[in-house]
Amino acid sequence: GAVRVLLLAVAAGSATASVVGLTGAGGTDTAQAAAPESILFALDISRSMDATDIAPSRQAAARAWLARLVERTSPRAAGLVLFAGEPLLTCPLTSDLGALRLALDEAGATQLAIPGGSILGPAIARSVAAFGEGRARRTLIVVSDGEDTGSGVAEAAAAAKQAGVVVHTVGVGTA
Repeated sequence: GAVRVLLLAVAAGSATASVVGLTGAGGTDTAQAAAPESILFALDISRSMDATDIAPSRQAAARAWLARLVERTSPRAAGLVLFAGEPLLTCPLTSDLGALRLALDEAGATQLAIPGGSILGPAIARSVAAFGEGRARRTLIVVSDGEDTGSGVAEAAAAAKQAGVVVHTVGVGTA
């Protein structure tokens, strides 16, 4: 597995998602037919994701985009890790995509329970651990405004690569 860093342009194995698709202003974003078997989404819920440079906020736009992505790709299993100061697995890998949508809907309320800035390293590490062992095609999509206030990103990315997890990043925001 490879670690790929693509800013503002990733959707389940396809580098054709656009800023337009993320902001909800239209859609040129598509997903490849061969979607990963398991997808974990790591969503930044730090205070900086409340910025309104993307309406209604970065976090709300990211949640809506992720919900559309799940609908289009229909993975066998999907899960959600929310992160700010500490990562929190709010939806373990499940085939019940309704449960994932519910967790995405509740992400805004969870922000109050997880104070702190965007710390990407532990979020990646927690997400990789949530996959467990297996040989399925596993993809992690990290959605953040990119203001990493911690350390350990390189180490977490290397561990993901060694575990066979493909990591994509999606940047949110205009500033």
